Amino acid sequence: MEFLLLSLEQVCIALGAGSAFIFSSFFILSVKDHIVKPHEYVMLKSLSLFSLVSASIGIVAFVLNSAIYLESALDFRIGLISAKLIIFSLALVSEMTLRKIHLPNLMRHQKTYFHLSDSMVHHPDPLIATASFSMISWIFIIFLSTFEFRQMTQYVSFSFVEIILAYIVSAFVLSKIAIAFKEKTLVK
Repeated sequence: MEFLLLSLEQVCIALGAGSAFIFSSFFILSVKDHIVKPHEYVMLKSLSLFSLVSASIGIVAFVLNSAIYLESALDFRIGLISAKLIIFSLALVSEMTLRKIHLPNLMRHQKTYFHLSDSMVHHPDPLIATASFSMISWIFIIFLSTFEFRQMTQYVSFSFVEIILAYIVSAFVLSKIAIAFKEKTLVK
């Protein structure tokens, strides 16, 4: 049972991270041409749903697997498990935010003006920050998944505080870099 849940979790992480990376990149780059075409909108909704479902199933598999692991493990690392659960939850929240807030706002704005107006193109910083936050969350989930294996934890061990601080700093830095990148490349 433990192997099955671990496999399900890893598949959900891979599929969720992949679709979230494509969704976030697609979402950010759709601002460049000042219009979201109908097929782009359909693709964005599909990718968003896919990453949202993958994150949800992944969290359930992770919690169940952690509960089973808690019973059988001598070297259970509560800090690593807690940090991963928090980051997994934040990834789910950022995916929901992109799907339920940013995408409808983008489409509503486009329907009103028939394109993305200059004000929308020049000020999508919350959209870009949320997309970069989603991407760093998935990167940390992948990173923390590698440390769950016993061979890795024998050599390297991170505390809950170290993981969360690294996550916060990385999310802040990546969002600032993404916004600066947008200023240099997307806005002309």
